[in-house]
Amino acid sequence: MPWDNIVVRGIAWGPLVSVVISVLKALGMDKKYIRWVMWILGFLGLFLYQYLSGASLWQSIVSGLIAVAAAPGFYEAYSKPIQNLAIKTHY
Repeated sequence: MPWDNIVVRGIAWGPLVSVVISVLKALGMDKKYIRWVMWILGFLGLFLYQYLSGASLWQSIVSGLIAVAAAPGFYEAYSKPIQNLAIKTHY
């Protein structure tokens, strides 16, 4: 994922997201929510990284959203079906 190698204030964000996901799975969280938690935490990590590195609030938000939207799982689960639907309804 785009946030795998991000370090925010000394915290490696990819492993942190993995640990949080593992804990939530162990606590019995439904799998359909795990994906959303992963993307939210990924966005948060990239947002914090950009913002704490001096980017504006707007730039940080946009960077986080672009990274999440570009993540392979998000693309396969949501962007690709929406794109296919748009193509089918266009013709």
